[in-house]
Amino acid sequence: MGIVTNLKKRGLKDILSRDSRRAYIKWVLKKLLRKFDDEEESTRLLKKHEIEQIIFRMKRCRPCVENKTCLSCGCDVMGAVQDPNAECHDHKWGKMLDESKWESLKKKINFRF
Repeated sequence: MGIVTNLKKRGLKDILSRDSRRAYIKWVLKKLLRKFDDEEESTRLLKKHEIEQIIFRMKRCRPCVENKTCLSCGCDVMGAVQDPNAECHDHKWGKMLDESKWESLKKKINFRF
């Protein structure tokens, strides 16, 4: 889906959203740190619990991932599943959890990799 089509369908809320801008800036900063720091932990763009939640989101929205856009709202699915502040419009997943809350949820719903 092109930018213009996405804007027509969803409006400016995603682009102008404070949370979206913050998530993008955080991602860019992590990427820059990766270039300047040789320590293993800081060179990762994403932590294990963040990667697991991206996979969880993709599994929950498989038809949308295959379509490359959300079948409900038309958003860019790959962008949405990676945005820590995004929430599914069909209520399949919410904002990303911190590590301890994610581990608790995984046990509660018996989610394994």
